[in-house]
Amino acid sequence: MNSKSKFSSCFRISPIFVLLFVLFSTASVSPQTSAAEPLGWDLTYAKVFERNKVGPQARIRALFWPDMGSVVARILEDLNGERIMSAAMIERPSFSSSYMNLLLFVRTKNAAYFWESTDRERHISKKNSIDPRRFDRMFKDLGRFEQATPVPAKENGSGWEGFWGVLNTYKKGSARQMPLTIEDLYVLNNEPPKAGRVAVVVDQVLSSVSAPSALIYSSCSIRPTRSRLTELFGPPVNCGPEFGAESAKDDVCFRSRGQNVRASFNSFDQVTTVFFSTLIPRYLMARILPTASWLSSTRNRVGKSPPIQSLIVDGKFSESVFEDDCVKIRTVVLNAQTSLPPGYIVVTWN
Repeated sequence: MNSKSKFSSCFRISPIFVLLFVLFSTASVSPQTSAAEPLGWDLTYAKVFERNKVGPQARIRALFWPDMGSVVARILEDLNGERIMSAAMIERPSFSSSYMNLLLFVRTKNAAYFWESTDRERHISKKNSIDPRRFDRMFKDLGRFEQATPVPAKENGSGWEGFWGVLNTYKKGSARQMPLTIEDLYVLNNEPPKAGRVAVVVDQVLSSVSAPSALIYSSCSIRPTRSRLTELFGPPVNCGPEFGAESAKDDVCFRSRGQNVRASFNSFDQVTTVFFSTLIPRYLMARILPTASWLSSTRNRVGKSPPIQSLIVDGKFSESVFEDDCVKIRTVVLNAQTSLPPGYIVVTWN
């Protein structure tokens, strides 16, 4: 055998060596996942529904987005390759119960983030940073919860039968999916309603998010600014009669998803009054009104509390007023032909 043959035989790779190399490499891969990999959640919730005997005609089944997996994958692209150590996601119905809202939290090695999507068009908020230590406490608390049994609608006053949403959690390759009841998020037998056990835990982590970067304002003393409304609703447009005759000439107008918004500001460029050209602007109102709970949003203010005053003026329009320490919400339904929409809402900060 010549020297060349001896050299080749010494470095010939055997099949056994290849197998051992593959096994070693596989074993050494971290069980954490990257943003491009799934978190192990079945976002059709087929097995969750089957396990909990949620029939095909159940109200909640019609609300889940069939493409939620792709929505989550699109969100996780924001991580830019950071590895996911743990994650939690809550899906629950919108205030109108016509689609599902999403709240997604992700923990990487050195940071934590959350995203929110609150409309049927799959619009997604920007990536918001949160305190990793708060995330860790939230994740630990969520992991302690056992699945609850839904309370009949006639007992909790919600008008909703069965489960209300789903809590998804992930940690180092292990995934859990647990259906949520209304009571997990809202305690409705109180007036006003209080945050449920899941909402309380989530609020604790989100309380570290400063109001200017948040989608929902949790303090009466902190108001959205002109620049924040522009970020939420898009560039200002020319104000016309359809934006409300009650507003001043210096107001700023926006169009958001077919709805007209007109806002007044103080000398600090903070909102003082907002006019909505619709009777049920909960999606828009949830972005500017103070709220006691992130998950319950404006429910504490306009979802259940009865108006303080309700009257009919000259047979031309009916008016109802809700007022608390933060805001006054005036709802007007027009009974005559005018230049305004058939109904509108004016919110004024106290």
